[in-house]
Amino acid sequence: MMMGWDSVMENQHGKLVNQEKLLTDVLDQVNTQNNDIKKDLAQVLHTQTEVKLTYAEKLKQKTYDPVIIVKPKDSSQLSKQTFTTLKKNINPVTREVTGMKTLRRGAIVVECKTKEAAAKLKEEAESKLGDEYILSIPKRKLPKIKIVGLNDKIASAQMKEMILAQNQFLGENAYINIVHIAEDNRNPNRYIAYAEVDGNSYQKILKEQKLNIGWDRCRIYDAVTTRRCYKCNNFGHKAADCTKATTCPKCAGDHELTSCKATDDEMKCCNCAYAVDTLKMKLDVQHPAWSNECPVYRKRLEQEISRIDFLGQPQH
Repeated sequence: MMMGWDSVMENQHGKLVNQEKLLTDVLDQVNTQNNDIKKDLAQVLHTQTEVKLTYAEKLKQKTYDPVIIVKPKDSSQLSKQTFTTLKKNINPVTREVTGMKTLRRGAIVVECKTKEAAAKLKEEAESKLGDEYILSIPKRKLPKIKIVGLNDKIASAQMKEMILAQNQFLGENAYINIVHIAEDNRNPNRYIAYAEVDGNSYQKILKEQKLNIGWDRCRIYDAVTTRRCYKCNNFGHKAADCTKATTCPKCAGDHELTSCKATDDEMKCCNCAYAVDTLKMKLDVQHPAWSNECPVYRKRLEQEISRIDFLGQPQH
């Protein structure tokens, strides 16, 4: 009888061992699948982040050659004539010329390999072209940041002192210039500020994402963008200064957005439509004027970023 009971117990023990082994195998498979899912999810998120940041970040990482602007005093002169005159007098090889673009009113932009080459080109062109042309080296702008979450309206000079004193990661040579302070329309009794900073501080601040200002721990955003008018939806000016007709940003109609009845299939970007109709460009117009994927917006953003020095100090 005892041997029968031992046999039963041994049989049950064997089943338990097998079940335990099976359960262990299942758990191992689940853990493996979870790890694979985590890796796949991480890759997806990484890819999405790359896609989201690709355009703006690559523009900021892009290097732009130093330039000089050659502008004739006679505004009726064509850019072709300006280029012909420059070509007769300047050797592009010795002056390390890397490109050329035309502007309005007969002006051209000449790109050079280095700042020194641009300065020498300007000096030589001034002596050889005479008084009929105006030559200039445009100053590069500094990057801007947006400061959000201020509980008190602080004077510009005082805010600058606070930022430099309360954020040691910036260093002694940090350049901060508060250019605008206003009430935050989205958050009553709060304020926002915009500041120009040197290239090195710009990178550090965006990495830190926050600044200590007085008793506030303020969130920081990148403020490098191109202005779009909320009246006509063209770029380069604000609605308060706009002299153009009201244009809907969703369908390009002559009404405000609040009155628009267009469906998503009827969306039409007024800026891209102008480029297609007037400039004969081949662009997709089926998107609103506020879209970050708008080809005209992207071009204007690239132009704006090309004027910004993301690495240097303010020019004096």
